[in-house]
Amino acid sequence: ARGRDSYTYMKTIFITAGEGTAARYFLRSGLLRFLTENNFRVVLLVPEKSQGVWKQEFERGNVCVEGIPQFGGTPQEKILLFLSRLAFRTRTNTHTRMREHYARGKNIVAVYFKEFLSRVLGHIGFVRMFVRWRELSIRPHPAVSRLFEKYKPDLVYATIIVNDTLDIPILR
Repeated sequence: ARGRDSYTYMKTIFITAGEGTAARYFLRSGLLRFLTENNFRVVLLVPEKSQGVWKQEFERGNVCVEGIPQFGGTPQEKILLFLSRLAFRTRTNTHTRMREHYARGKNIVAVYFKEFLSRVLGHIGFVRMFVRWRELSIRPHPAVSRLFEKYKPDLVYATIIVNDTLDIPILR
């Protein structure tokens, strides 16, 4: 790849892969082959603890794998995430709340209370604007900033946009 102004500049794409579904539905579908055959460099951003497995299967040629430490988030970030899931009504958020009860044994009253709050807060424009404003004020984690400086991606694709330990910190 030559300089950024060159016609043959190789574009870089960050793709998050925090869960096995990312590999199954995106990466094994021929997407990586298509991208690399069309002169793209793909950087898979994966949880640091499973980086070796991802490297073994996917790293070759124009595909590299970078492990990201799992971010627990500050108390402020956790509150913001809680508010954002309440304020932005989506079927994914509703299904996530229902899974909390069925798969994780959470109290059904708490699940329905969250759904009630979501129905109320989801229609208040100020709450959504506040959450977006606060989200933009949170500084990215230094490990993520270093990756952006190193690769200078042209595109970031988050496979699971509600993943608060990988995708959200990278999108931030």
